[in-house]
Amino acid sequence: MARQKDDEWFQDEAFWDRFAPIMFDEQRWAEVPAVADGIEAIYRSVAGAGQNGSAGTGTGQHGGAAGISAADDTGAASGSGAVAGTGTGQQVAAVDTGAAPSGNRAALVSSSTGLAILDQCCGLGRLSVELALRRHRLTGIDITPSYLEAARESADDEGLSIEFIQVDVRRFVRPDFYNLVLNLYTSFGYFADASDDRQVVANAYESLVHGGLYIIETLGKEIAVRDFTEGEWFERAGAVVLTEFEPVNGWEYLNNRWILLQGGERFERTFKQRLYAATELRRLMLDVGFTAVSVYGDWDRRPYDYRALKLIVVGKK
Repeated sequence: MARQKDDEWFQDEAFWDRFAPIMFDEQRWAEVPAVADGIEAIYRSVAGAGQNGSAGTGTGQHGGAAGISAADDTGAASGSGAVAGTGTGQQVAAVDTGAAPSGNRAALVSSSTGLAILDQCCGLGRLSVELALRRHRLTGIDITPSYLEAARESADDEGLSIEFIQVDVRRFVRPDFYNLVLNLYTSFGYFADASDDRQVVANAYESLVHGGLYIIETLGKEIAVRDFTEGEWFERAGAVVLTEFEPVNGWEYLNNRWILLQGGERFERTFKQRLYAATELRRLMLDVGFTAVSVYGDWDRRPYDYRALKLIVVGKK
């Protein structure tokens, strides 16, 4: 089992709090129902309608975190790399042992009212809330206490019961429990050790019931190369944001440098994102044990080709 390191950059809660208004602008909130529609459509298509629960319908609020770029205002892909929902944090012993909520486990997993869904790196929880409004049963995990507090408030405002847990995504396993595990908004690939990425995928696999799906949505290496820019600046939420990007080690990583200028203050953070090609993520899922892997270029299930807007990889257990 992966161990948390004390000096990992994403443990800095101040980073997430300062950049939250930049990463989670109105466009990000507005697009969540369409993302939820895409998730449900993929589940029906790949897992099969009615298998281990059926997808519901409805509308609601927003899901996990997303990256920043000036192109976010138009919805165009920037290819500049984007950090996302903070899926690491403090160990929760009951979760490490796979403890499930009280109640009938079989009923939670196979109820005809919806799916049992794990939202890795759930951020502010808006996607979890949206899916819960569609009668699915949600668990959201993240590191940042302030984000989880906001997520719980959003759920309470909607009268929803959602399980939000502060825990390291590398340590959370609930064996054979979920129909669907999500890792969205470019939340994958920020650990220094690639084996930690594999651990996240393995945890998802172990947490799924037979026939369940794991969906990763991220910045594909192909898109990062196609749309690469060395940097940009823009204004948003009353702040000036400057970003710089540099490919490292033959595009294995993308170095990110973000600078936030607001109210006479300057806040800067640098980090690396490991980039995965579609073939690399497919191989990783198959190596972990998934029996079939599908690849898409957006939530409308378009091909992952030169016109793809994002990389969506779907593994079936």
